[in-house]
Amino acid sequence: MKMIKNLISKINYCHIIWFFFFLILLIFTIPEAVNIGQRIINSFICFGKNMWIYFYFIFVGDYPDIAINGSWMFIDTNSDIINGILPIEFEYFLEQLIAIITLPFNGLIFNYWWNQVFNKILIIFRFSTLILLIGLEIYILFQQYFSPREFDKAKMDVETKPKRIFLKISKPFKIAFNYLINKIKQFNEWTRNHSYLLKIFLVILLLRIHIIPLLIESISFILAFICLFDFKSLWYQILAIIIDLLPTIKLLPLWIWMLIIIGLIYYHWIKKADEEIIHQQMILKLLVKNEFGSTNFIVGKPGAGKDLLGTELTLVAESTLRYDLRKVLLEIRSEYSDFPFASFEHHLQDLIKKKKIVNWTQAKNYVYLQANKIMNKKNKEDAKFFGYELFKKKNSYYDELTNSVIFDAIADYAHAYFMYIQSGVLAASNYPIRFDNIKIDTGHFVNYDDIFIFHNNREMDDFSTYSKINNYDWQRIYKKVQDDEYSFLDDGVVLALSEYAKERGNQLDHRGMKIIDEDINQLNDGTNSFWKTKSHINVIRGKRYGQAFINDQREDSLNADNKEIFEYIWNIQNRSEPKSVLHGFWYSRMLLEFSSSFISNLYEKLVSVRSDDALLFYIIKKLNTGLNTLNRRINNRWNISNISLKNQYDHEINVPLIHKLIYSNRYNTSVYGSMYESIYIKNKVGFYQAPEYESTTATVDEFQYQNSYFINKFYFKNKTFQEKEETPEDAI
Repeated sequence: MKMIKNLISKINYCHIIWFFFFLILLIFTIPEAVNIGQRIINSFICFGKNMWIYFYFIFVGDYPDIAINGSWMFIDTNSDIINGILPIEFEYFLEQLIAIITLPFNGLIFNYWWNQVFNKILIIFRFSTLILLIGLEIYILFQQYFSPREFDKAKMDVETKPKRIFLKISKPFKIAFNYLINKIKQFNEWTRNHSYLLKIFLVILLLRIHIIPLLIESISFILAFICLFDFKSLWYQILAIIIDLLPTIKLLPLWIWMLIIIGLIYYHWIKKADEEIIHQQMILKLLVKNEFGSTNFIVGKPGAGKDLLGTELTLVAESTLRYDLRKVLLEIRSEYSDFPFASFEHHLQDLIKKKKIVNWTQAKNYVYLQANKIMNKKNKEDAKFFGYELFKKKNSYYDELTNSVIFDAIADYAHAYFMYIQSGVLAASNYPIRFDNIKIDTGHFVNYDDIFIFHNNREMDDFSTYSKINNYDWQRIYKKVQDDEYSFLDDGVVLALSEYAKERGNQLDHRGMKIIDEDINQLNDGTNSFWKTKSHINVIRGKRYGQAFINDQREDSLNADNKEIFEYIWNIQNRSEPKSVLHGFWYSRMLLEFSSSFISNLYEKLVSVRSDDALLFYIIKKLNTGLNTLNRRINNRWNISNISLKNQYDHEINVPLIHKLIYSNRYNTSVYGSMYESIYIKNKVGFYQAPEYESTTATVDEFQYQNSYFINKFYFKNKTFQEKEETPEDAI
């Protein structure tokens, strides 16, 4: 009894819905089970015969003594379903087709058509006066409604009677609709988590309506047809498919089928657009790996998109770094297939959790320490290297280039694995960047979901992590602001630094500084040496990892030595207008934008002449919000721009700016805004209380209020103007 109660307690409405789905399907399927089984058997027999024709033609080069097989062999082609729609005989079909094509050129038909057109035009003219009067009345009513009204404070926030009635009637429908939508979403989520139910349901349904047999027969027919080119059998196959599917098609009315077809078309467009976004993401990854170097300096005028581009490249580079590390891990696994990598990984994870290993250098060194312990033993024959029988199994790998030992391979594995499994992002910056790579560690090997086009940004707070705070002392290898500051950049991560010239300065900023100064400055801190040797920091199997994307407004903001440290200096040439990759949606989008624009114009007119408490304004406001939201969501999901870059070697590339990736609250454009806000918040007087000019001619006091260097030098500190003014009497 307790077991039954526990079972009942686990049943929810999703189980009940799927139970009725299967019940209805089985009611229609079980009586036809024998026929369905026989049809499947016949389909495979047909498949076998047609495949014999195909292979006989391919390998022998001749036609076998077997007729082509198809679906018409298992279907009654004299069925009443097809009569009156399509002729059975192919020759009669051709005659009827020619008659239909030549029908518009028949004189009687042509005259009849024009008579019908003129009759319709006469009917329209008869009712045109009434239509004009109704249109004029509607126009007058709209003019009155849109005429400005005086503001009445007493009526503010007081809903009109029509609006109160509308809200009262619509409230229960709104509650029911929201409840239904939530339940549908929950049902979809539950079904996704139990996808096997949907798969079983679809297989049974496709068997019941003969889709699976038709597919088997049609595929085999096509293979036999390309050998024999029997067009008469092609006609019979098309008829058989129509006859077999018509009973199912007639179960639903035409308008439902039209909605299903439109839905499938839109689904195809959306799927293609999503695939294009994923393709653009792959292009970005290839550009980051192949076109951008270890250190990249991006320059462009204000508003050109330096931070935008640098942030996008940082997001993609971090994801690409994890992907490359994963490839290294799988490569080493393939070299030593008998090594217990799972237990080794868990051993490393325990050391990392206990903070006995805090960087990849220590992880690598730990492996070599264990190797040295084994090699220093006297009896090494039975020695185990992390549970691996070192001298009884494979302990080296030869690839025609080098003969590497297992110690180096496992050390490289520890190096890559330490970086790969980190929960935090592998990026540091001087401004916050939000990442939402989803770590999937439920299986035996950690994976990351970085296909952001399918991410729901409303749910990303649980997965979002932010870039590490860059400490410039990490890049100073000679002198530091804080001498006890350790460098955390031994992991060779991705760096994003904005407005870098303001930090390093140029020749004018360096006047008075000397390398031999005891105090730290931009000339003696060793930052340039760090950048020149950065690519040597993190190398696994001869490949360097980690990149830097640094930006400023002008290339000449840095001195010559600073510019030489960068592998590439990229100048932003231009940025294109956004365009949507949802290509097939253009006319629907045009209609949507027209509707949104029309409603927005109505809203702009009404906002100044009507209060929010009027019913029509309330409806227009809701429509305006809904249409604008839909339009913006379409644009934000599938819009792409392009930034054109050119480096110091005159090499040009186009980098896609994917809006769903870069505009999803990744960073704040006001990098240094918080410092200004900390000043403004203490002010006692605001901008709107500042003094104003009293006329078109400024007074001396108004000039003095400007605190201008030029005005102070020209007038207030000029003896000519400040000498005592002579009175008219003194002049006489």
